[in-house]
Amino acid sequence: MNANEMRQRLDEVGGPESMTDEIPKHHVPLPVPRRPKRVLLDLASVCNLRCPMCSVWGSEDEVSIDSVKGTMRVDAARRLLDEMIGTDVMIQPSMWAEPLLAPDIRSRFIDMKQRGLTVAMNTNGLALTDELAAFFVEIKLDSVFVSIDAVTKSTLKRIRGISKLYLLQPSRTASKLGRRAAWRA
Repeated sequence: MNANEMRQRLDEVGGPESMTDEIPKHHVPLPVPRRPKRVLLDLASVCNLRCPMCSVWGSEDEVSIDSVKGTMRVDAARRLLDEMIGTDVMIQPSMWAEPLLAPDIRSRFIDMKQRGLTVAMNTNGLALTDELAAFFVEIKLDSVFVSIDAVTKSTLKRIRGISKLYLLQPSRTASKLGRRAAWRA
């Protein structure tokens, strides 16, 4: 709908004249989809890092951090997922958290995939095991993004709030996940 069509539509529905005068001639309104293209589903608000740039887990105030911890009830998540069946919505099972730390993570992913939903996950990879990688391939998880932000202890401490570089070794598991997925494809 261009600006003239919008003005005409506003006139048809009884929009005030001053309202149509405020719409710039070059303005093209964006369509509003019935559903979002992506749903961030925060299954559990927990994280194993303390990234300084994170507005939740980067805080040094443990009381504030404890106030946001919680787990979404399975029935609530399933109701939401049921509303997404038959849509092209992508589910991202995290918001301000590490999705691999959510309780019953395997059954949560099965719930998503059994409904035919596209699932894309961002993870720091620290809780990713060979068994979990094999599970993701088995259920045909659509994508897994592993964030690796440093190769030195000092940078890792500054960016992610930890200094144990050996913790990033599960990124090798992500490599195995890629080989398995390519083999199964």
